[in-house]
Amino acid sequence: MQKRCKIDDIRSQSEFCKQLRKIPDNRLIVVEDTAERLQEYMQQYQFPIANSVVSAIPFVMLSDQECEKDIKKCQDVMNSGSYFVQIHYSLMKKKLYQKVFGRLKSNFSL
Repeated sequence: MQKRCKIDDIRSQSEFCKQLRKIPDNRLIVVEDTAERLQEYMQQYQFPIANSVVSAIPFVMLSDQECEKDIKKCQDVMNSGSYFVQIHYSLMKKKLYQKVFGRLKSNFSL
């Protein structure tokens, strides 16, 4: 990662946040909260846009309406050239991502 880059990591698990805060890198900003307030944190830390959003939110556990709301919050802080990366173990929500983003590329790895 380039020196001028920043990572804003929003987590709701306090124990995991404690571990992340031990990483000695001032480019990492750890926020203990949910992604619902992503745009507020982007403004607070003066990030005009997110070049990439990497998510491990368990969308398969949420309704399509909740998923779409959260995904659109991510989309609101991105520009047309940004990437949204979602980590999943299932393709259950694939059509929802296509609905929100249009283009979709999926990969699998073990």
